[in-house]
Amino acid sequence: MARPAIYRSRRPRETAFYQCLEHYWEEFRQAYPPLYEPDYGPFRPVVEKTVERFLECGILRHGFARIRCGSCHEEYLLAFSCKTRYFCPSCQAKRVAAFVEWVSEEILEAVDHRQLVWTIPRVLRPTFRRDRRLLGELARCAWTTLQDYAQAQSLDRAAAGGAIVAIQTYGDQLNWHPHLHSLVSNGVWDRQEQFQPFDPLDSEGLARLFQHHVLEMLISGRRLSRDFAHRLRSWHPSGFQV
Repeated sequence: MARPAIYRSRRPRETAFYQCLEHYWEEFRQAYPPLYEPDYGPFRPVVEKTVERFLECGILRHGFARIRCGSCHEEYLLAFSCKTRYFCPSCQAKRVAAFVEWVSEEILEAVDHRQLVWTIPRVLRPTFRRDRRLLGELARCAWTTLQDYAQAQSLDRAAAGGAIVAIQTYGDQLNWHPHLHSLVSNGVWDRQEQFQPFDPLDSEGLARLFQHHVLEMLISGRRLSRDFAHRLRSWHPSGFQV
């Protein structure tokens, strides 16, 4: 017989991550303008808000709910959580679990899917570091690339696939490395809503399309000159990969 689950409150202040922020956050804020602003841009208010909420997460003196069992009348206190994204390990784990369940049950069709990773050359990465709004445009470039590719693979010009695209801004060494992860239907639906699977995926063709859309987006936004974009198109390897 399985033993009943017992709730054990976490102790965030005992973690190395919490202690690092608690001890050095103010020092980092003071040092940011002279040391980091020239490369990473002005200190963003969302960063301060996220860290301050995290430092209150899971600590009873910052607010709690009293949980009471209607049958046995046992009670315990549950500290409020910060619900920040991609920062608090506890809250992000809950968010990921809920998101995976929602995607699996409500979004994905019962067809094959692929995971695609989209990268850009190192020379372009500082542009996205200085203006984070461009990260959303980068995701749109991936989506447009997929739509172009899907229509080229189908006789039906109205055919469309499906994708979930997530932005990631760091690499394996926590360096600034903006790139995209995506979950993509391995085919398209035609206007009769019939699914047409792709032939073997042409990753090089996708990379060329992606390069075109990203460079045109940067040129139209005056973040890149057309002459420099022409030089980038002649690079081998290009730095654009799918």
